[in-house]
Amino acid sequence: MSLELGILNWDSATSTKADKTHHVIDDDEDHPAYAETLERLHTAQDKLIQACKQLMLIDSKIRELECRYQRAVARGNNTYRYNLRLKISTLSGIKTMFFEYAGNMAEVVNCLQSSIGDSSDSDISSEDIFESAEED
Repeated sequence: MSLELGILNWDSATSTKADKTHHVIDDDEDHPAYAETLERLHTAQDKLIQACKQLMLIDSKIRELECRYQRAVARGNNTYRYNLRLKISTLSGIKTMFFEYAGNMAEVVNCLQSSIGDSSDSDISSEDIFESAEED
């Protein structure tokens, strides 16, 4: 997956943090590249927050379905067990996709923050996303 980030162009599937180049843009708010990068940063942060919210929602749905599945096991209801396993499996796959997307968005946010020289926020890793999604 190749991402076009204005002055940054890197391939997220093959690159590592060591080989990504970061160009620092002047903090001049009137500079068009700074304003454009800042807008992209805010958009990426909004997408990351929304992805994390969706992860938490999907995780709660999976827990609810697992509870219903255990109830069906206790009652010996094989028909419901099969349907619930399918739903749990589908939601687990969707959760994995959202987790990967959130990890990619975290990388984009970190890259954009370093490109504008924003040191106020710490780096966000996919482990941080997973831990915050698991806490709720």
